[in-house]
Amino acid sequence: MLHVVRGLLPGGCQAGCARWRSRILAGRSSSAMVHMTIAETSITYEGSRRNRVRRMQVRPMSVSALVFIISAGSILMQTMSCTPAPDPDNLDALGKVRMTIEDQAFELWIADDPAEQANGLMFVTAERMAPLPDGAERGMIFVFDRDRHLSFWMKNTIIPLDIAYVDSNGTVAKTYTMAPLDVRPGQYPSTRPVRFAIEVNAGVWERIGLRAGDQIEVPSTLLKRNP
Repeated sequence: MLHVVRGLLPGGCQAGCARWRSRILAGRSSSAMVHMTIAETSITYEGSRRNRVRRMQVRPMSVSALVFIISAGSILMQTMSCTPAPDPDNLDALGKVRMTIEDQAFELWIADDPAEQANGLMFVTAERMAPLPDGAERGMIFVFDRDRHLSFWMKNTIIPLDIAYVDSNGTVAKTYTMAPLDVRPGQYPSTRPVRFAIEVNAGVWERIGLRAGDQIEVPSTLLKRNP
């Protein structure tokens, strides 16, 4: 799963949060702003301008206003948390690409927009990542529009994964084995600008001998993609 260290927050989450916050705070979802009190107050003045007497009047809030407050508070809590709930069964709706790395065949799901990259392989099980009948390893390739510094973490990712960061020339910049549910910031950085990140089952890179400095043939269809 893509992390935020590189300064590019997974866009769907950020945009969604900002849009809902602005709607709530601007009152677009209701004719009134959100009030966090259970009673409205009004102040009236009596007497001369020099000697004003202020009287506080407390009116019970209408049922409809109270319902709006509860609903708005619920929406605000949900959008501020902005936790995606991806469905692993939707992986096959993504594009796929076949690659060969160090004589090992791979079939990789393609994540090339912010929402797909933010979800990554969240909640995907070991059974879902099992090799195909022809021996091809499953995985996911994250495609960006240009080389940039990347950093991934393992939020909601329940199986260990290998990751390889690869630049536009197909050179492997860095590899890691990432622990399940590891959300420590900056734990798995690319160390230099790269355009691709490839996630596969843990142990695959060691088994096939992939390491930093190796060359990968990136399919031309991915090089031409402009997310």
